[in-house]
Amino acid sequence: MGDLMSRRGGPAAARTAARLRELGTLRYWTKRQQRSRRELQRSVRGQRLRGWLEDQQRDLGIAATLAKRSVWPAMSAALLVVVCEVLAWVAAYLPGPLGELSRRFEPNSYQTLIGASVTATATFLALFFTTVGVVASTTYRSVPAEIRTLFIEERSSVIYVRGVVRALVFGVLLLLVGAFVRELSMVSIVVLGMLSLNAVLRLMLLGNKLFNFFDPSTLSQALPARFDRALRRVTTPATASDKANQVIAHHEASQVLRLYRQITVLLSQEQASEPSASRRVANQLLNISARYANAKGSIPTTGDWWGVTPSHPNWLTLDHHRLSMALATSTGVTPALEPDPLWVERGITDALNRLLTSLIRDGHDATAVELADRGSPLVKLLGSRLQIEEALLFAKTFTEAMVYAVDDDKKQPGGGQQVQLNTLAAAERSISSMTDLWLGYVHAVRTLAEDDLASAFDSAVADPAPPSEVLLPRPVVVQLAKIAASLEREREAEGQLITPTWWIHHLCAREFARAVLSSYHTLIRGIEPQLTSLIQHQIDEGRFAHAAVMVISARELVSKMRSHHASIDSAFTRLSRLRHAETADESWPEAPDGTAFTQQLDEDLLRQLAACIPHLHEPSHSSDQPDLFGQTYRILVDSTFDAILAGREDVAQQLFRVVFVETDAVRERLRADLNDASGGMKFIWIVEPLVTLVELSGYALLMQELDGAGIWEDVREIWNASIAASATGALAQNIVDIMIGLESTPSAIAGGLARTSRQQRLGHLFAERGIAAPERGLIRSRRAPIPRAHASAIVTAFARERVSLSWDATDLFIAEYLRGHLDADATLPRNTTMFLDQLERIRGEGNPRG
Repeated sequence: MGDLMSRRGGPAAARTAARLRELGTLRYWTKRQQRSRRELQRSVRGQRLRGWLEDQQRDLGIAATLAKRSVWPAMSAALLVVVCEVLAWVAAYLPGPLGELSRRFEPNSYQTLIGASVTATATFLALFFTTVGVVASTTYRSVPAEIRTLFIEERSSVIYVRGVVRALVFGVLLLLVGAFVRELSMVSIVVLGMLSLNAVLRLMLLGNKLFNFFDPSTLSQALPARFDRALRRVTTPATASDKANQVIAHHEASQVLRLYRQITVLLSQEQASEPSASRRVANQLLNISARYANAKGSIPTTGDWWGVTPSHPNWLTLDHHRLSMALATSTGVTPALEPDPLWVERGITDALNRLLTSLIRDGHDATAVELADRGSPLVKLLGSRLQIEEALLFAKTFTEAMVYAVDDDKKQPGGGQQVQLNTLAAAERSISSMTDLWLGYVHAVRTLAEDDLASAFDSAVADPAPPSEVLLPRPVVVQLAKIAASLEREREAEGQLITPTWWIHHLCAREFARAVLSSYHTLIRGIEPQLTSLIQHQIDEGRFAHAAVMVISARELVSKMRSHHASIDSAFTRLSRLRHAETADESWPEAPDGTAFTQQLDEDLLRQLAACIPHLHEPSHSSDQPDLFGQTYRILVDSTFDAILAGREDVAQQLFRVVFVETDAVRERLRADLNDASGGMKFIWIVEPLVTLVELSGYALLMQELDGAGIWEDVREIWNASIAASATGALAQNIVDIMIGLESTPSAIAGGLARTSRQQRLGHLFAERGIAAPERGLIRSRRAPIPRAHASAIVTAFARERVSLSWDATDLFIAEYLRGHLDADATLPRNTTMFLDQLERIRGEGNPRG
């Protein structure tokens, strides 16, 4: 075939044919394999040579780096030797004792001393690194590299190592100098002794400190200063707006937070459960947070300090263009990257949550409660600066930790009374942080009436630096920055300012009002669901004492919210003064109305408290435990009265039933508590719950007469069932006998003052309704009819006597209801008889009602 190709194709074909014949021989492939093996060997040898050269290059680089780093210690030691010898030369010309410093010594008189000094300093250096190795191999064996670096590069340790190395090198140089010069001055020997002595003393101080590093919290001592340094970079006007400076500050602050996170992870481990360490780190975090809250308003609103966070759009309110594009292409909408104003607070609260949880897990509930108390001023501070989302982060952190303490109260069997007190304190603190937040918010809105907002707006627009004299929320600061930039462009384009000042004031005041309103709604959304859900969780878990404590604390918050709404209204009124009426701005926010919210929340809390009281019974009161049963009963009685007067039928009906049922339990508790009391006082206190129940029933009847609606029908059914269950109506007669027995009791004793207070509140209600007592005038006789102040004779009787407060609701209940369950000749209390006489005179006018 090859011959055929060579004949037909010429020289090229001949070469191809020869090549094919060669490829078909075994000798060719054997040589090719040998050649490939030789090339591989050469390549391996070349690679090894290159690897060796690279290793040598790296070694030389490391050696050069070490040499560079060693130059300064060596040069400083050599410079110190030269300085010592120069001082000795100068001392030779000085008179007196200073001249003795120029004395020179032979080698046999100083070599032993210098050798011992060099040996000692070398030993000190070895001991130091041995201690460092022990601590690092035990406590920091499995920690992130940043923590190990933080430990190894701890500042006092670095300074000590430098000092010891300097003394060691100085001693070695003196030996070398002595080998050539033979004589050394006294100055050099004295300086060497001082350096060696300094190394000894520093080792004594630093040695104890090194063992403190078995506690990881020791590593955090320098972190607050590092964070403050980063914060100063972005709050100092000269450097705050510099982009590079903001990047450096953000990196340094985030590194501090990352180190805190890693330290708290170490502290949360079982072997690092010392409460003082966690307390120390937590206090540092709280102090950093407080300083940051005060400085946050001075940080430029845009820049790299804040970092970025994705902001996902609301698809239900998405603009048509983006919505149609997303639907047509079956894609999503890319979230916008916006500044993250909460990145610092999130890092700090994450670390705090870990510390508090580990403290509670290890049984240090008291320390956790102490830290929650320590954080209360911070939450209030954040609220007062209208940093509501930041405050909610901290409040939620403390609340969750305190709830965990309550939920974890059974983990310590035999903990006894102190554990119970700690968990009750934790239950109270789980709500108090939200109260602190509200108080801070109210403080912020109250200052609006004191600040000159117009001047603050003008100053902020004129000066690009963030204002500090008047507290301005972040949205207002952002708005002011935009206005300032727009005015600058206007000045460049027009040569003067055209925008009127009143328009700037209007825009800023509107943004301020929006910020106040937004803060209010954010605060309410953070508080409302959390209160009732936390308490209901405790009820569902059967921790009724803790639930009662939470309700009591939550009702304090609701009371403050109700009473402080006037301050919020005043703030909106103050801001509306900067509103320009001619703009007819329909987007101007109005003050929120929290009446319905607080009323509903209070009713929900009262229902939860009513669910707790049957489970709070105690045989007797002990002064070393809070009297939750007694306190709950008093609150329910007062709340029942308020609900009856306010016409809130549902809650009044529920609370009255609970008070009715609990009356017997209250009287039994009083019998046990007053076992050693005198007979007269004992009787007064024991019958007081029953008298209170009769009084509430009388008010239910009175309000039914006044409003034409109420809970009287339900109250009457309850009494009918109770009297029917008693032996031959004994209950009705017992109540009358008790009231007769109390006629001689001064009103200042027992519940008399409380009943007087309730009468006064009824009087205020009558005044608000315009129900005035009729003029007494010249009454013709004691039996003459009395003009009516209301269609109801009963209401008229109470309206007539509301100033002198002669009639009590107990008189009404006995006269109008209980009398029907007594014998015809039964004796009534004197005041009840007088009340009946009054009713007859009123009804004598005709058309009686009641």
